Amino acid sequence: MMKQPLMVSAFLMTILVVPAAAQNEVVAKAMFDQASGKYRPPACSADKGKHFNVSSGYVYLKSAIESKNDPKPLLASANRVITEAITQDGQDKAVSAWYGLGWVDLFQGDVAGADTALARAEKLGPDCKAEIDKLRRIAYAPIVNSGVTALQAGDTTAALKSFQLAGAVRPAAAIPPYYIGVIYADRNQNDSALAYFAKVAAGTSTDSNDVKLRGRALYAQAALLINSNRAAEAIPLLEQYLKAYPGDKDGQKALATAYRATGETAKAQALDAQTGTTTAAGPTANTDLADATRLYNAKDYAGAAALLTRVLAAEPTNVSALQAQANSYLGLKDGPQLAASAAKLVAAEPLNQDALRLQRAGYQLNKQPTEANAVAEKILQLPVTVVITELTLKAASATLGGTAKGLAALDAKTGKPIPPAPMTMVFEMLDRSGKTVATQDVALEPLAPDATKDFSFEARGEGISSYKYTVKK
Repeated sequence: MMKQPLMVSAFLMTILVVPAAAQNEVVAKAMFDQASGKYRPPACSADKGKHFNVSSGYVYLKSAIESKNDPKPLLASANRVITEAITQDGQDKAVSAWYGLGWVDLFQGDVAGADTALARAEKLGPDCKAEIDKLRRIAYAPIVNSGVTALQAGDTTAALKSFQLAGAVRPAAAIPPYYIGVIYADRNQNDSALAYFAKVAAGTSTDSNDVKLRGRALYAQAALLINSNRAAEAIPLLEQYLKAYPGDKDGQKALATAYRATGETAKAQALDAQTGTTTAAGPTANTDLADATRLYNAKDYAGAAALLTRVLAAEPTNVSALQAQANSYLGLKDGPQLAASAAKLVAAEPLNQDALRLQRAGYQLNKQPTEANAVAEKILQLPVTVVITELTLKAASATLGGTAKGLAALDAKTGKPIPPAPMTMVFEMLDRSGKTVATQDVALEPLAPDATKDFSFEARGEGISSYKYTVKK
């Protein structure tokens, strides 16, 4: 019906195969690789008016970046003196101190610590936002890539941990919340999934990949809502999606599905015309009818009749069910029920000789000779008998076929032969409730006794479940 919106696909950056436990080393390596052995001071207020200990921390960091030896002792010293400046030297309001601490934390691979420090630095020095974003991006890349790798390997627990951490490092990035939504959706935690997809869809980033994920998130939200029987909520999302991606076939199909679920069939059909497909729900197997047939074949007529009553409560014009019900009542020798069921069958198929015989049998069991004789006269005067041999149901059409056979009809009063004459059957194709969906005329030429004529036609319309016909001479 719809494309699966929760397929996992990696994009945006080269995937690094990184165990989750080694993420701190990967972040630290990414920081050193980006620096390429050269210290570059921040181009914002974080590099101005630094306290002595803060300045010393920056010197230690510079030495660690440019050192040919193990940088860890130098980074530890940088972290220590800057922390002392914040806790002991009154630098807790200094952007330079918090920026420096967060910067050092990243080189040490302490992502959580860096996030806290850089958030404080950005609040104290808004002019440093661009510089802080650069630092966050460097740390973010290997974390989010390890999350995608874990997700591709089926380790959703590790993937979720990575994406949550990546989302903390870069709150505005679309990939972490999108894939967190994917994970929750796969776990059937739909409310949580919807919240994360909504966060992605509400983003404002102009990054091309973030823009692409916003569209995916809109689609994923809508798909989850439709699958949760909340199609009305999905409609505005899909309409928004199609404004951004006009002509997208999957979006059109999804919106058509949502329209159908809310009763806006005309809108759904217009979209189906654009996609060249139908989103109408096709017929499903009627298990009760199949079970009733098995019971009838096992001569459990009472069990079959009970199931068929349930079928006909939902589909009162189901001809197959009416035929099976009448035969079950015949097996039970239940005259009143047989006569009533067969009368409905005759109303649907007035040229069906077997249906008329069932009706007569019901009246005979009921000891109603007048009614039984009236039906016998109809059988005697029947010019043809028609048997429906095919009813193939599809979402937006149905194919019906049958065979007409000429009979040696006699006038019930005079006993004289009734000559064959042309006639037209007017078929009404019905939905489950009995409403007419489409009509089709079938013309029959005069048929001599035992001569046969096959016929078939395709009726267009959604939800066709059964049929009935009348005779027009």
